[in-house]
Amino acid sequence: REEGQKRQKQKRGTPQGAIISPLLANIVLNEAMDSYVRHWRKRHARGEVYIVRYADDAILSFEHKADADALRTALEEQLQRYGLELNEAKTHLRRFGRNSSRGGGRSETFDFLGLTHIAGKDRRGRYLVKRKTARKKMRRSLELMRLWCRKHRHEPLAWQWKELSAKLRGHYAYYGIRGNLRSLGEYRYQVWKYWRQCLRKRSQKGNKARLTILLNETFVLPKPKIMRPDNWLPLNPGDLLGRAGCGKSARPVL
Repeated sequence: REEGQKRQKQKRGTPQGAIISPLLANIVLNEAMDSYVRHWRKRHARGEVYIVRYADDAILSFEHKADADALRTALEEQLQRYGLELNEAKTHLRRFGRNSSRGGGRSETFDFLGLTHIAGKDRRGRYLVKRKTARKKMRRSLELMRLWCRKHRHEPLAWQWKELSAKLRGHYAYYGIRGNLRSLGEYRYQVWKYWRQCLRKRSQKGNKARLTILLNETFVLPKPKIMRPDNWLPLNPGDLLGRAGCGKSARPVL
């Protein structure tokens, strides 16, 4: 159920956020989607077809737009055989990549697993996929942190600092990828600001300047840290892309 709504019993599907959901998704989609894309690519594709899937979230990339249109139609029919369907609100066709300008268009961006992916260049002018925290995820996470600070503002200050530090380290562990340091810094600053605002409301006699010094010198929140400087994934993306059954060796273009 969604926050603030009544609990509803469902006879189909799995509960939102349930532990069993990603497990079942991997079991079913391995046959319903992964294997199908592999066979479709070998028989019908004109160019390269790659797939990266995490539970029920997937990114499929194509060399030719005609292949994308054809596979989407075929995949919709394939999933219906398993009682599944594509989420139309979350299914989009984007122009993306180093050669996306060919054909009169510019490379777009897309969100996947909480990160916005951007086709860009590094300092030497070489092609590079940049990733930063998605705005939607950033807003939602900050709102939860704001509510947490307000709920626990009367707890001992040392306890609050310890809990907030752990939450920030967890955020850095996931979003701390190369090129995302600015988003991490903005996240830390907003959390610090919410924390200070809530602490000031504990007492009408609270001194803003003294509280600021206390939070900046004694109870210092962990600074942003890039946890994975080489890549976002713990293994070569080509290993995942290869699951689609590419005719050629898969290249980590995503």
